[in-house]
Amino acid sequence: MSINSISVKKLVTSYFVCIILFALVYYFSPKGFLNQELSFINAIYFSVVTITTLGYGDILPKSDAIQLVISVQALLGLVILGLLINAAWSSYVERIEQKTEQRLIKQTQLINDRKLKAYSNAIAWVFNNMRHSFFEVTTPVKEREKKPLELNENYNEKDLIGMFDISLKYKNGYCTSIEAYYDNEDTLVSELKFILANFDLDHYPVLQKSIVGYLGAYFSDQSKGTLLLYSKNCPNGQEIRTIRELLKNHKDGDQFDNESFDSILSPILIFSLSINHKYKLMTDIKDTLQSIGAKVT
Repeated sequence: MSINSISVKKLVTSYFVCIILFALVYYFSPKGFLNQELSFINAIYFSVVTITTLGYGDILPKSDAIQLVISVQALLGLVILGLLINAAWSSYVERIEQKTEQRLIKQTQLINDRKLKAYSNAIAWVFNNMRHSFFEVTTPVKEREKKPLELNENYNEKDLIGMFDISLKYKNGYCTSIEAYYDNEDTLVSELKFILANFDLDHYPVLQKSIVGYLGAYFSDQSKGTLLLYSKNCPNGQEIRTIRELLKNHKDGDQFDNESFDSILSPILIFSLSINHKYKLMTDIKDTLQSIGAKVT
């Protein structure tokens, strides 16, 4: 244990213990060691006067031995008092530094959260576009009229034919919903990576976990390449006609029935396994960002 680590409480205790111990020495010192016999109260008084180096002169040493004891107590008192002042000052400085550090941390956090709020507001359109894409890939074009632009949570796997229908919102000319979906997802992932790299999310572990989770789902997507390849044959390519016909008679769970399963549907069914998970993560991210923004002034 270093000298600077000694607590104020321990030093104060040591100071008073020193007074009591030396008072006992003076009280029980042999006759003739001092110029008068001491009561215990007198011994306490003399010990206090000695350790504080006041030296009133009413009680005097008469032997070399007691002079040595008095000298030791005086020096010990100075040492303890010096350590006590140093410990008290160090404790005060440490408290000031801790308060300053806490203020800096709060200020840094506030600045971080304000920037995160501003950035979240700026990219709100990214989440809106992604929500629309989740709606389109789970809702056939004929069923999209007057429905909220959200994931069709009650979709059947046959409803995923909507991914090969035209997207009604994005780009000029013909664009399938799956093409718009992946285009929007690429944009979303770029923004999520930017947030993860440029903002301190350590005090928002739920947001951090959701972003990492979405990125993991995005990079593990095994159906993207094939679905985009299928979309190139829309609307009347042979593969698309086959897929439409297969999905028309498809029942949820058929992917586990080898007799009724066709491999051309594999990418679509793999896609269906992740879409709910992705939508939940995206919604959690969006809601958490909005919650952070609502708290920041």
